[in-house]
Amino acid sequence: MGYSTIDIERGLKISRERLREWTAKGFIKPSIPSPGQGRRAEFSREDILRVCVFDELLRIGFKRDMAGQIIQKYTLEKDPHEGEHLSYLAPDFIMIMFRGDEISAMPLNSMGEDKIIIDCASGGLKLESPFMKEPIPFWTEANGELKSSAELSFDHVHIVNLSGIRARVKAAFPG
Repeated sequence: MGYSTIDIERGLKISRERLREWTAKGFIKPSIPSPGQGRRAEFSREDILRVCVFDELLRIGFKRDMAGQIIQKYTLEKDPHEGEHLSYLAPDFIMIMFRGDEISAMPLNSMGEDKIIIDCASGGLKLESPFMKEPIPFWTEANGELKSSAELSFDHVHIVNLSGIRARVKAAFPG
C-alpha cells in the first residue's frame, strides 16, 4: 500500500508544501512518482522513514543537501531475501561526525552486549564488550579499508536515533 502526501502530512505533521518542495528538489523520492498532473505519487513506509530522518536532520541544523546525502546512504538497507521488510542490517543510530570541514556518517547497531563509547578525551571511539578487560579503540571499515578511532576522531558529533524514528513511523502508519 502506498501513502500520499496528504497521508504523510496528517501522520507526521509535516506541511504538504514542505514535502512537495523536498520531492521537487530530489531530497525525498517517492517509490512511485506521480504519473502526471493531478495524479498522486505514492510513498512506501521506507520513504516515510526517510522523510522523518530528513526532517529531524533539518531540525537539528543540517543543510538540505547534506541531510539528503545522509538519508540516501544510511537510513535503510534492504535484504534481498526479505522482500519489502527492513533488513536487520538497517542501523539503529547514525553517528554524524565533524572534523574541520570534513563530515562523515557512520551507522551504529545496538545488537548484542557490545557498546561503543565516545572518548571525549581523544575525540575518538572505543568498543566495550563484556569479554574485554577494558575498552579498546574502535575500528570500522570506511571506503573499503579499516580505520581506527584515531582516524575517525571528531570535533563534534550528532547521533540520530533511527530506532525511535522507525517507532514514530510505525505508530503513525500501523499498516
